[in-house]
Amino acid sequence: MNKPRFALLGAALALIVVTLMGAQVTRKLHGTTVADVMDATSLKINGTAVSATAAELNLNDGLTATAAEVNTIADLSSNGAIFRVESVDITSAVSGAEFHTALDLPAKCVVYDVFMDVTTAESTASTKTIDVGLLSSEGGDADGFLVGVSIASEGIVKGTLLNTGQTLGALLSVDEDGSATLVREPHVCNGTAVSISVTGQVDLAELEATIYVVYAELG
Repeated sequence: MNKPRFALLGAALALIVVTLMGAQVTRKLHGTTVADVMDATSLKINGTAVSATAAELNLNDGLTATAAEVNTIADLSSNGAIFRVESVDITSAVSGAEFHTALDLPAKCVVYDVFMDVTTAESTASTKTIDVGLLSSEGGDADGFLVGVSIASEGIVKGTLLNTGQTLGALLSVDEDGSATLVREPHVCNGTAVSISVTGQVDLAELEATIYVVYAELG
C-alpha cells in the first residue's frame, strides 16, 4: 500500500513545530492561533543579513514620521544643522532681578525666534511686563530676545518691531541701513553667553509661563 507523503487530519488541530538554526516557530493551523515564538541569533531577508539589533528595531515602534520627513531630518543632519524648539517653564515667583532659567543653548547655534506662552497671567504687580534674553553675567543681553512683553493676559506672546511698541530684543534685530528702521536678524551664539534668563520689571507673584526658543544647532 502506498503511503501518502503528507496527510491532513480532517478538521482536527494540527501542531507544526519547525526548527531552523536553533529557532523554533510554533503555530496551530486551525482554531485559535498561538503567538509565534522565535529565538534566533541571526536573520536574513532575501539573502541580505539584518544587522540591526532587536533594541534598534524597537525604536521604530510607534514611529509616525513619513519617509520624506525622515529624509528631511537626515539631509539637515548631513549638512550640519538641526532645527530645534526648546522650552523652559516659569512656575515660581519672578523677582525684579535677572535670573538664570534651566535652559542653556548649545555653544554653536543660531537663534531665530523666542516666544512666551503665558498660562497664568500676572494680576497684582504694578508693572506687568517681563524681559527674556541671555544671562548678563556670561556677557549676554538680558533683554536681547524679548523686551517688556506684556504678561497681563494669557496666551502666546511674540516680540514685535512695531514702532509704537517694539518688544523684539536687540539680539534678534538690526538697523540694516542706518535709518533707525529695524529688521529681523537671527542671533549667532558666541559659545559663552548661552543661558536663557528672565527679568521682571518688578516682583511678580502669579505669573506662570513657558518660554520657547527656536534655533538651529550647528556642527
